[in-house]
Amino acid sequence: MTSIERTAYPRFKRLITAHELHLFFSPTRDELEWAADATDCDEHLLALLLMLKSYRRMGCFPALEDVPEMVVDFVRRAVELPDGTLPVYRAERTAKHHRGLVRKQAGVTYDQARARGIVEQSIRKEAAAKNRPADLINIALEKVVEAGLELPGFSTFDKMASKIRTEVNTSICTGIHDRMSAAQRAGLMRLLEDRDSDGTTLFNRLKKSAKGPTWSHFKNLTKRLEWLDELGDTDVWMDGVAAGKVTDFAGEADAADASELRDFAPVKRIALVGALTHKARMRVRDDLATMFCKRVATKIKKAKAELEEIRLAEREIVESLIGNYRTVLKHIDEGGPAQEALTKAAAMTAEVRQALDGLDEEAPVDEVATRLEGRVSPAVLALVKAQVGAGRRVRRGHPRGGRLRRVREAVRADREGLRPSRQLLGSAAVRADRPGPGGDVRPCRQRQAEVHRDQRGQPGAGRPRARPASPGGPRRVHHRLQRGGQGGRHLLRHPELAQGSGRQDPDRAVRPQAL
Repeated sequence: MTSIERTAYPRFKRLITAHELHLFFSPTRDELEWAADATDCDEHLLALLLMLKSYRRMGCFPALEDVPEMVVDFVRRAVELPDGTLPVYRAERTAKHHRGLVRKQAGVTYDQARARGIVEQSIRKEAAAKNRPADLINIALEKVVEAGLELPGFSTFDKMASKIRTEVNTSICTGIHDRMSAAQRAGLMRLLEDRDSDGTTLFNRLKKSAKGPTWSHFKNLTKRLEWLDELGDTDVWMDGVAAGKVTDFAGEADAADASELRDFAPVKRIALVGALTHKARMRVRDDLATMFCKRVATKIKKAKAELEEIRLAEREIVESLIGNYRTVLKHIDEGGPAQEALTKAAAMTAEVRQALDGLDEEAPVDEVATRLEGRVSPAVLALVKAQVGAGRRVRRGHPRGGRLRRVREAVRADREGLRPSRQLLGSAAVRADRPGPGGDVRPCRQRQAEVHRDQRGQPGAGRPRARPASPGGPRRVHHRLQRGGQGGRHLLRHPELAQGSGRQDPDRAVRPQAL
C-alpha cells in the first residue's frame, strides 16, 4: 500500500497553528444555526460541525476518530458545549444523513461512479509512462478535483492505482517478450546461469560501469559492446515503450540478483533482463564516447607540450644561426650592410660627442638641442627635461644626501683646523665638543640627556650649549663605534669619520671592527 504522506491526498497536518484553527474551523453564526436545526443532541451537533468544516477544508469526509483532538476541542469551545462532549453517532444512518446535508450545504455533487471512472481513465493513461503509484494517485486526484466531484477514499485510489499499474506493466512485458526471437530469449536466460571468469554470472556483467580512460580499458569496453550487440537489437525490443518505463524496469532488474530474478514469471523476467540489457548497451556507448574524448584530450595536451618544446628549440637554433651569420658578415663582408650600419653608428656617435664638447652636466636641454641643430625629436626633449627636473628635485630633497653633504663639510673643516659648527654637523656621526668632567668620552646624546634631566624644572633650562674646543683634547666618537658596532652605512663609506682627525690622541682613537 502506498503511504498517504507521499501523495497529495488531503489530510490533517500533525501540527495545526492557531491561525489555521481560526481561519478554517471557526463556525459562523449561520452555520451554527443550521447545525442546531438539523441535530437533536450535543454529540450530533459537534459531529456535524466537524464534518462541515473538514469537508470544506479537505474536500472529503474524514473519519471522526481521525480528527485531531485540538480541532475537536477548538470547535467545542467555539459553540460553548460541555467539556465532555464527543463527536459520535449512535447510528450509521444518522451519519449518512448528515453527510448528505453537508454536501448540499457545500454545493458539491456526489457521484462516486463518475469519480471512479475518471480515476481509472487517468491512471490507465498515465501508467503507460509512469510507474510510481504515488504519481498515478496525484494525477487522478487532480482530475477529480477539476471535475468538481467529491474525492473517493484514499484506499480507493490506492487499490485502483495498484491494479491498473499491474495490468499495464503486464501488457508492456508481454509486448517486449513477443518482439524477441526464441534464440534471443534463450540468450537472455543463459545470462542468469552461465558464469564469468571471476565466478559471477554473466548477468552481473550488465551492471558493471566504465573505468578510467586508459587504452586497455578502452579495448575492454569495446569488447563489452560487441558482446552486448550479439545479444540482440534492443531498440526493436523496446519499440513503443516509454523511456520512463524502460528506466524503471532496468532499475528493478539492477536492484535484484540472478537468484531473485529466477523467482519471477518467465515473461516478466525476460522483459526486465531485456530492459537492463538495453540500458547497459546505451551506457557502454556513452562511456566509449566519453573515454575516447578524454583520450583525445590527453593526446592533444601532450602534443601541445611537445610542440612548444620543438618551437623553443627551433627558436634557439634560428637565433644561433642569425648570430653566426652576423659574425660572418662582420668579418668577411667588409663592405656589406652590417659593416655599413656599424660605421654609420660610429660616425653619428662621434659627431654628437664633438657637438656636445665643452658642456657640463648642468647644461640646459635647449643648449643641447641648439648644438645638435634641431636633429632631436621634440618628444625626446620633453622627456629629457622632465627627467632632469625630477632628478634635481630628488637630489635637493633627499634627506640622506643632505646629511652626507654636511658630514663631508665637517670633515673638510676639521682637516683645515676649523671647528665644525652645530648647523654644519646637524645629526652627523662625529662631534667636536670638548670632553666632559673627568675626561668623559661618552656619546654626546647621552651627555645632553643627563644635563637636560639635571636642569629639568629650572627656569630657562634647555639643551646645554656647545663648549669651546680644547686644543689637543681627545675627540669623542660616535656612540655606535664606542660600543664596538660598525657605525652605519655612511661611516663605512667615509672611514675618516670613524678614525678621527690627526689631532686626536692615538691612544684613545676608536677604530671600527668592520672597516
